[in-house]
Amino acid sequence: MREMNGCQATYCFQEDKNFPEEDMGDMTLHCSRKADSFKLWLLWKAVGDAGMAHRVDEAVRLARRFAAIAMDQSALRDLGVEGTFVVWRSQQPFYCNVCFYYVPPCLKGLEEGGTPFWEMGKEEEGAVRISRVAPYIKNRMQRAGTCGMMGFCGQHNHFRLVIASPIGLNESDMLQLICDIDTHGKSYTEQTQGQPGSPPRQ
Repeated sequence: MREMNGCQATYCFQEDKNFPEEDMGDMTLHCSRKADSFKLWLLWKAVGDAGMAHRVDEAVRLARRFAAIAMDQSALRDLGVEGTFVVWRSQQPFYCNVCFYYVPPCLKGLEEGGTPFWEMGKEEEGAVRISRVAPYIKNRMQRAGTCGMMGFCGQHNHFRLVIASPIGLNESDMLQLICDIDTHGKSYTEQTQGQPGSPPRQ
């Protein structure tokens, strides 16, 4: 199945995660997305134009709210956040995806090195060091049951939050996600990132 259907889409199917051998996505036709257009049509028939518009608007609003909080250092301090969130290109998201880096307390100041993370070459020291953080936190959050899947993208690891559906989500969920990332990020050290349970990126 993998030989016939697999695209080896490394942006979707990373190896540096828990139980990668159990991820069946790359063995399925269109990564199991073939029914999505039908599901979208059924949803549209159920909620109509206005219902679809409301869902999209609310998803975009939540994504922008997450980015605004992540860029607001005083709001983060009020939440008790010790790490630093760096939103990709320091701007509001274009749609319902928010790409961001989390700088744990042990790497504080790394984001002030002059060159933004997204402009660093893959082998630059800052890029190498920050790339180890997201897989470590993702692993800990999965083991704690606070996230099921979290994507990384770009030439080095960072977080990508996708608000696929706003149903059942609100601003308190965005605040909780920020706090959860920070809680797990506070335990990160450059010595722990390579230990069992926090696989380094291949």
